[in-house]
Amino acid sequence: MSNTDSILDTIKIKIGINPDYDDAFDVHIITNINTTFERLKYLGIGPENGFRITGSTETWDMYLTNDEFIDSVIDYISIKVKMLFAPPETSFGIEAIKEQLSELEFFFKVKSDEIMVRNNVTN
Repeated sequence: MSNTDSILDTIKIKIGINPDYDDAFDVHIITNINTTFERLKYLGIGPENGFRITGSTETWDMYLTNDEFIDSVIDYISIKVKMLFAPPETSFGIEAIKEQLSELEFFFKVKSDEIMVRNNVTN
């Protein structure tokens, strides 16, 4: 039975793979998720020391202690993994996804700067 708090299971569901029955692509999906965590770290999201998953035991609250924008993070990771794992067949589809990713990256950068300012003010 899938764990809806599991990062791997959530992303598999979002990209159209049933986590209860199909683990054939887990190595590829895990690698894509970890690559995306590196990108998010660069954007100021997640733990300063980075984050990696190894299977379905890692959960969202292990990655983000502040769930202020967890839904956007889940969308970003699922879109990025889908793009790496099974990209659209048309250039129009690829461009639309790139635009979505750019918008989310801008949001993350602004949000992480906002959080940094807020933390500096309160410390």
